[in-house]
Amino acid sequence: MNSLNSNDSVKNMTESALKAGSEHSLEENLSILKELHLSGMAQALSDSKQDNSFLELGFNDQLYELLQVEITKRRNSRYQRRLKKSALTSNATQEVISERKKSYRISQSHIDYLMSGRWHKEGELIIITGKCGCGKTDLASAIVDASCRNGLKCLCVDYSLMITELASALYSGDPNVYENAKKQYYSHDVLFIDDVCIGEQRNGESFVFKDLVQKCRENNRCGLILASQLHPANWLQHMGGSKEAADAVMDRILHNYQHLQLDGQSQRSEKPKFKNEEN
Repeated sequence: MNSLNSNDSVKNMTESALKAGSEHSLEENLSILKELHLSGMAQALSDSKQDNSFLELGFNDQLYELLQVEITKRRNSRYQRRLKKSALTSNATQEVISERKKSYRISQSHIDYLMSGRWHKEGELIIITGKCGCGKTDLASAIVDASCRNGLKCLCVDYSLMITELASALYSGDPNVYENAKKQYYSHDVLFIDDVCIGEQRNGESFVFKDLVQKCRENNRCGLILASQLHPANWLQHMGGSKEAADAVMDRILHNYQHLQLDGQSQRSEKPKFKNEEN
């Protein structure tokens, strides 16, 4: 009986704190917040009925807490939209890469540098190479994920499909078609091209690849991440098209770059801890 009285007393105190000096009800405020599409604030205000520490705060502090919840919710929503548009094929995050740093032979400070986006601001290009299954795509995807979190517009593409599309646009004979085909790639802040120089050679391959890399690197327009099973020294002999164009694209790639050669164990046998498994 005493326990019931105590609970009733807390409930009455909470309701009194919410109503003290107020002419409008909590429900009225919640309705207005929802109408203004401030769903984060509305949910936080609704939850505050059970939070005595919140009720003890002054008005400005209460408002600050509610606004922080709304800001966090909106930031996360924007991040999720950017992540979806990036079309990543791996859910690996910075946490996954940190767990594998011994296998990757990468220091934590180097991982932090890659995830911070400083490489892009400094005009660096990232090349990741290694045998099949060593985790190249996971590492690149984690960098892209971090870039999305930092507010950047990112895209992941398959090299063969991209080259086929660009070559088709080039041979259409319409300069606008070709320019628009390139623009859909270089208009991003970060472009991750996977499986570079894997597959059959294609007519015009080296020419369109050169054009795209040049566009990306002009004025540090778009940060490039290139992943391949082949060492960059072997890309030249793979590229279809003229030797001059192939030389030109490698000249543009091998300028202010860092090369991460992954020689560790295969990651295919592991089940990475992805974002949806952390919750």
